[in-house]
Amino acid sequence: MRLLFDVGNSRVKWAIVDAGEIRHSGVLPPGAGTRAAIEAGLDGLPAPDSAAAISVAAPGRIDELASVCREAFGLELEVVCTPTEGGGVQVAYHRPVELGTDRWAAMVGALAHGWLPAIVIDCGTAVTIDLLGEDGRHHGGMILPGLGTMRRSLHAGTHGLPAVSDGALPLLADNTADAIRAGTFHGLAAMIGGLEAVIRRAHGEEPATVITGGDAPALRGHLPGHVEFAPQLVLEGLAHYLDMRDAE
Repeated sequence: MRLLFDVGNSRVKWAIVDAGEIRHSGVLPPGAGTRAAIEAGLDGLPAPDSAAAISVAAPGRIDELASVCREAFGLELEVVCTPTEGGGVQVAYHRPVELGTDRWAAMVGALAHGWLPAIVIDCGTAVTIDLLGEDGRHHGGMILPGLGTMRRSLHAGTHGLPAVSDGALPLLADNTADAIRAGTFHGLAAMIGGLEAVIRRAHGEEPATVITGGDAPALRGHLPGHVEFAPQLVLEGLAHYLDMRDAE
């Protein structure tokens, strides 16, 4: 039984995985609620015998999770870094450490599902788009601002544009707040769809489109063609990598 964490810039997702199957998953609250949330999720399940994490966030959150694993379960938290090759994925970056572990794990997750070749899209604080070939070779990728990042940037970088949260998404708005929501949302969907088309033309393949991340549920219906939605893709990829590694 594995205890796994995906530590992002905005939130921490976690899962209990047994024999490659996610038995429980959720999003952790910060601070004192972390241990209680994990213990509640484990109710009725055997205690985990290992713990691992990937992280693109500041070290403090990992330190907190490591303390919880040690104090609650007597486990040392393994922090997995992006390998040159791992989980069946050959990373394109000359310096693999520069490729976020969430991007690598998402590609491993796509491979584990059999979605090859694939354009793997992760819609979080940043949006990442990566092309994974039929043979597991990573052809590289792109990074662009996520939906919330776009909206915060407009508020912070201008005089008079308000901070906005989720709300109405008209095509053409009749007030400033809705105009920001609509412009950023429809603009991001069009940007992702356009970049997808450019990648397909450049590589002459017909890859599957795989989407994950916090904004994926809202965006997936606005992308062209069939889209594979995998909300746990990063954690599934991490679990697949650890199973492959431990079987060697």
